[in-house]
Amino acid sequence: MIVGGGTEIDTGIDSWNVIDASYICGKMPFASEREIYELEPFDDWMVMKMEEPPQETKAGLLLNTRLSGQTTLAVVVKAGPGIKDPMSGELKPNEFVAGDRVMFRNENLNIFHGPEQGEKYLLLRQKDVVCKVQE
Repeated sequence: MIVGGGTEIDTGIDSWNVIDASYICGKMPFASEREIYELEPFDDWMVMKMEEPPQETKAGLLLNTRLSGQTTLAVVVKAGPGIKDPMSGELKPNEFVAGDRVMFRNENLNIFHGPEQGEKYLLLRQKDVVCKVQE
């Protein structure tokens, strides 16, 4: 699956689409966005399931709803293996694994709907995560 654009080149005989490898986020067993949760992520890409943000803390304090749209919570469903260090060539493992709850900025998201009513999935890179949420 490709997230982002590419450059189309028409030679008159053939037509090609040149894409930066960083836009290729994974491979899908089926060619449909409806099964996004089945994507096998590449590099530092992750498939995440969005969560509704809490309205109050465990201590009962009400959270500011005006700021609630700035960050969002999600659970990592699948994570890619990591990225190679450009200098050493060694694999830097992904910092997040399936089951981790993370917070990320709610900007430029591609949201995909899951099979159940109200389920929302998205694709993010490790660098887009703000923090890991500890219980």
